[in-house]
Amino acid sequence: MFLVGSIRKAYIACAVLILITIPSAQPLEPRSPKPDGLVPGTVPTGPVRCGASLMPNGKGSNVYTCVDWDSQSYKCAGTNCYSGRKSGSAETSPLSKMIFYGCHYRDNGVDVGPPVNVHLYSFSNRPGDGGNKMDVHGWEKNPNDLRYYTCSWANKHDPNHLRPFCRYCTAW
Repeated sequence: MFLVGSIRKAYIACAVLILITIPSAQPLEPRSPKPDGLVPGTVPTGPVRCGASLMPNGKGSNVYTCVDWDSQSYKCAGTNCYSGRKSGSAETSPLSKMIFYGCHYRDNGVDVGPPVNVHLYSFSNRPGDGGNKMDVHGWEKNPNDLRYYTCSWANKHDPNHLRPFCRYCTAW
């Protein structure tokens, strides 16, 4: 009788331990690094607006990293990216035709020279500065003459507030 009672107590103790440790067990499937974002590998159903930045993955690469306004990152083929409006296309509005107006050349971190119009190669919104400035890597006249510029916008109707879109991207 003593042996049966001891086994029953040991069984109950083991059951309690199992119930306590199960919730802390790691899932077999990896979780998304961003709980509020898309699972890596997801392909969005429509075009992605690269609101925060658009950067090539290395010099001369045709693969871009597009980051939307919600800080979700995507890998996109540059040939599937285009300027301006969601309804556009890479054929009718290629990135090379996207222009930011009234930008200033940046020399050692200082804006210099008169305002110029810049064709987009890549861009990144600049944190701070009132939230209306971005760093643009682009060119004025010759695509081989890439330089860095500061561009700004006054409101959401300003042409410099437009951002590129990319289709057929993959979340990561």
